[in-house]
Amino acid sequence: MTNVVPFKVITANKTCTKCKENFAATSKYFWKGGKKNKLGLSSLCIPCDRLRGRVYKYKNATTLRNSGNKYINTEVGYQHDIINGIFSRGRKDPSKTKRFVWVPEITKEKIYELLQLHYIKMKKKFPDSNGRLCEYCNEPWTYIRKLGTRNQGKQKRGASIETNFSVDRLDTTYTYQEDNLVFCCSGCNNRKNQVRIEDMVNIMNVWMERNKYDKKNK
Repeated sequence: MTNVVPFKVITANKTCTKCKENFAATSKYFWKGGKKNKLGLSSLCIPCDRLRGRVYKYKNATTLRNSGNKYINTEVGYQHDIINGIFSRGRKDPSKTKRFVWVPEITKEKIYELLQLHYIKMKKKFPDSNGRLCEYCNEPWTYIRKLGTRNQGKQKRGASIETNFSVDRLDTTYTYQEDNLVFCCSGCNNRKNQVRIEDMVNIMNVWMERNKYDKKNK
């Protein structure tokens, strides 16, 4: 019978360069990704690194806020923010929000693919445009986000900019899915709000009936 020799796993230790405390060299105490370290761990322990991040954000709050606002006012940044918002809202706990939580039944990649197809379709319809047009009103959309007011007390950003890019659900009784997306402006999206397709049909029927009646009586 072969004797099994027991062995003990030896874990290396690592010293945080900030607090000088000694910890086990594992991802429990240090972030992974330290390129200069043979163990592939950060030089700071996790608590010190988090503190460093908070201090940096506090000291550079204005610079970071302006930089973030500059990016979000670009086409890529603004669209990224709007599309990400669809998925972040879908992850909310329904019991902790007053609004109904619509969980997307589509991937981000597919939304961007549909957006490119929207450009092509609108450019064919309006050859002199770049295709960045609201599908409802055919007007060009914008990417204007006002500077945030976080950590500046109770302030309001003001009214939303109605020409800004937005993504709507055509039929408000269904979630975000491939055949239910409309790339539009915020104004059209806000005015349409939660109106259902059948409501629109009923509204148009009443309008047409009254318009027909008025013409007969002129």
